Amino acid sequence: MNVNRSTSPRILILLMNYSPEDRGAQATRAIALHKEIHTHFPYTFLMMNEGDKPCVEENYYLLRPLIPSEGRYRAIRTLKGIISRIHMTMVIFTFVRQKKITSVILRGFDTTLLFPLLKLKKVKIFYDFHGRYNLELLQIKRYILSAFVKVCDIIILNLSDRILVVSEGIQSQIPEYHHKCLLVENGVDIGMIEEAIENEPPIKIPDDKYVVGFIGNWEQVMILDDICNAVEFVDNTISLIIGKGYDAERIFLRYNDSLKNIFTGKIDQKDAFNLLHRMDVCVIPYDDDYYMSKIKNFFSNRKIYEYMAAGKPIIISNIEGKPKFLVEGTNCLTYESGDPKDLADKIALLKNNPKIAEEIGKNNKELAKKFTWENIIKNSGILDELT
Repeated sequence: MNVNRSTSPRILILLMNYSPEDRGAQATRAIALHKEIHTHFPYTFLMMNEGDKPCVEENYYLLRPLIPSEGRYRAIRTLKGIISRIHMTMVIFTFVRQKKITSVILRGFDTTLLFPLLKLKKVKIFYDFHGRYNLELLQIKRYILSAFVKVCDIIILNLSDRILVVSEGIQSQIPEYHHKCLLVENGVDIGMIEEAIENEPPIKIPDDKYVVGFIGNWEQVMILDDICNAVEFVDNTISLIIGKGYDAERIFLRYNDSLKNIFTGKIDQKDAFNLLHRMDVCVIPYDDDYYMSKIKNFFSNRKIYEYMAAGKPIIISNIEGKPKFLVEGTNCLTYESGDPKDLADKIALLKNNPKIAEEIGKNNKELAKKFTWENIIKNSGILDELT
């Protein structure tokens, strides 16, 4: 490709607090955005935190905090965190000036200090917005941090040139900024999931067991207990739960000794995708009591697209927030949130009717093609905005 260095867009994708080796939703989304946008604009850089492993990827730049945030007292940890954020903000801004960056895609309230500096340099700001985080903090009664995040959101949303939203439900939270919004949903790397079936399984699952699966970070908005309890009602059925997260200690303590539940903890992504192929049905157990669950078409979790790409039937709790593209009977079955017996009935329905399960799985595999990162980026309009 012949590129004019003086006129080609120069783009920085920034994600603080995560390293390239992290496999959570935040890190993998930033990496995927970089990979796809870089195919169109070669001067696209990804900046993340330095991890434990060396990174040799082209156009990756790693941040190292000035001082570690560890400490015995919360006040000391907070002060160290503030100092570190100020230092990293100046490092990032220096990079922006040196590389003559024209656009920045960033995420997180900890980037707030960077916004006035970017505006002074007339850098176009794309903020990757994933919902009103202050409302999540209110739900868990962290009132002071919630108030601080709310102030940061006001600054960020006002100073952003474009706001990237991952779902229509999330966009509905900020109606006053609709004119700035671009829908850039989460995507999926179908090839990576298909290739994983060739790998050696990290653990052995008995061939005669019907496997109910879950992959991903255990978010507060999900009830893992629904899955663990539901399999108790279905003969010759086990759960395979990959990942870790909220309330993990209690869940492990309560269910780990059961022969009906297998927990892997956090494992390599390729191993997780390999085990995904062993699952017969995948469950997304959203909690109806959370505010996000009550917002129509709110969720766009990565695991949804991964389940579809693997051709798995999905059972999801029947909430307003479930994605509208998951059609009951075509792409999923629904159950009452917090009712493991109802979930068990849906699992048994698919177990005892393999043709129904197979048809839903085929529908999902076909639907997943719509959500490749290539299609997401191409159809979002972001490429035109970056030029």
